[in-house]
Amino acid sequence: MIKLLQRLQPPAPWCLVGLLCGGMMIGGAHAAVRSPDELKGLTLEELLDTKVVAGSRTPEAWPTIPAAVSVVPHEMIRRSGAVRLADALRLAPGLNVSRYVGSSYAISARGFNSTASNKLEVMIDGRSVYTPLMSGVFWEIQDTMLEDLERIEVVRGPGGALWGSNAINGVVNIVSKSAADTQGGLVFAGVGTEESVVAGVRYGGKIGAATYYRTYFKHHTRDDQVFANGANAGDGMTQDQGGFRLDSTLRGENRLTLQGDLFGNTFGVNGRPDARNSGGNFLGRWTHPVGPDAELQVQAYFDHGRRDVPLQFREDRKTWDLDVQHHFKVGEQHDLVLGGDYQRSSDDTEQAGRTFIFSPAGRTLERVSFFAQDQLTLIPQRLLLTLGARTERNDYTGWETQPSARLTATLEKGQTLWAGVSRAVRAPTRVDTESRFIPNPSNGFVLIRGTPDFRSEEVVAYELGYRVQPSPRIFLDVVTYYSDYTHLRTLEPGPTGLPLLIKNEREAENYGGAVSVTFQATDTWHLSANYHYLHQKFRLSPGSRDTTGASLEANDPPHLATLHSSLTLPHDIDFDWTLHYVSRPPNPTFPSYVTLNARLAFHPGENWEAAVVGRNLLDARHPEFGGGANQTQVQRGFYAQLTYRFP
Repeated sequence: MIKLLQRLQPPAPWCLVGLLCGGMMIGGAHAAVRSPDELKGLTLEELLDTKVVAGSRTPEAWPTIPAAVSVVPHEMIRRSGAVRLADALRLAPGLNVSRYVGSSYAISARGFNSTASNKLEVMIDGRSVYTPLMSGVFWEIQDTMLEDLERIEVVRGPGGALWGSNAINGVVNIVSKSAADTQGGLVFAGVGTEESVVAGVRYGGKIGAATYYRTYFKHHTRDDQVFANGANAGDGMTQDQGGFRLDSTLRGENRLTLQGDLFGNTFGVNGRPDARNSGGNFLGRWTHPVGPDAELQVQAYFDHGRRDVPLQFREDRKTWDLDVQHHFKVGEQHDLVLGGDYQRSSDDTEQAGRTFIFSPAGRTLERVSFFAQDQLTLIPQRLLLTLGARTERNDYTGWETQPSARLTATLEKGQTLWAGVSRAVRAPTRVDTESRFIPNPSNGFVLIRGTPDFRSEEVVAYELGYRVQPSPRIFLDVVTYYSDYTHLRTLEPGPTGLPLLIKNEREAENYGGAVSVTFQATDTWHLSANYHYLHQKFRLSPGSRDTTGASLEANDPPHLATLHSSLTLPHDIDFDWTLHYVSRPPNPTFPSYVTLNARLAFHPGENWEAAVVGRNLLDARHPEFGGGANQTQVQRGFYAQLTYRFP
């Protein structure tokens, strides 16, 4: 490690002083005085016992799930110093998180990272946040109160059998704490060089004997990035967001959750007026026990968002979703999950004076699906076969089926071996079928056009994993995979050359592997390291004339690595740091980079916490995505925050 750091561009001397004093950053520094047991932080035993739902739609200890699953627990998020949700995802092993302008990110798993990454299903408390416009996530509008997160679950690899047509390369499930676990008040405020202002307030209370609630408000102002020549990129942002959550236990152990958010933000667009976004959501979930080993869950949500990027694009979207799930057991062998989902999403876009338009300007899309999964015990406590499938209908290609088969073998001495094969699809969107790109709206010339015969992109993936806990303080997780993609998006010349047509004339093979190690060095020192390798091979279908070289969706670094340390020092001092390595992408290329984020926190008085954070400490600035004259660079930054808790 020392030799690696010596090769890096040295930071400014005053930055080294800050490092030696422990001012390092990794997430939201919102905490309070804790008990002696809590000061130890999250133990390896507690981490391995964490229950997740992204792997099987039911709570299950993640080391037993036959998939490449990782968990970022609350304690790691809290001590990381990230002030936005997208930055907290950098803590998840195997996710490629690249910030390309202001608060906009490209985030993917197992390749295909782009400014419109479209192969990753993302949910916040069961509410899908990807847009049917292009099957991606507008990360600049997705945020939450990080202090209230319980965990972030990540499944790398296809998840379409359970979660539907956007989960072609993975699933991210962001889970908030119950309102019962966030009682009392919290106020925090911070200032910094890049995170200019971060402030928020949250209060949780109780109504009656079994109903808990919380409300929150959060403000964030972020400074501009810079171009390679040091000029200001003019892409800063300001966002205000508030919301509530209510959790109640009703008669007969029924559980009810109601929650919602409202937000509004502006972010800079170089050379143009600021972009503006606003919106809100409301979600309700009812859980009804129907026996000792059975549970019925009904969830519905409404999401409304407005997005206006001057001269480029404007959209007003309303989405309704209803999901029903029944979990039950049959005898000693079968653990079943059955359910269905209906979604209706309507949009209204603007055409006049915009470079990116849609024809028709408004459209309503409907999606209906049914899913089933059976965890079949072949040999008790030894061999488990998981079979699942989802059949889903969309308005473009009709019915699509996404099956999965996985086998889990529990070996001696805490060892687990698993294997899986699955198929997943990315259904067509309005970008693929009905979009028009007009570089100069004054002349109306269409450069790129969607085509109505666009097919679903498909993947068949094969995975093999091994987990072992050789001692109470060490855990090792190894995964290898091979994925075969067909019908990938291309830009094909039209009959007269232009416009270019969006088609499905590319195929690809991705293969790679990942190694993750978790080490509980002492009761108060937690270490983890992970490395991910990706190899991509693309080929055009016969007759294709695409000339982009897959650069629009295939500019992924082959190597990702992370080293994380979380240490609780005497006198109630937290010291955390994370080192990220990202290798050079192929095209467009830019140098590989190493980032060091760190955080030092202490408690000057009862219920008070003061924290100092530093991000990107090893260089003054570096690019994380893209190329050309408009490539922006992420700068070194420092941030200080004060937090107070009250009953």
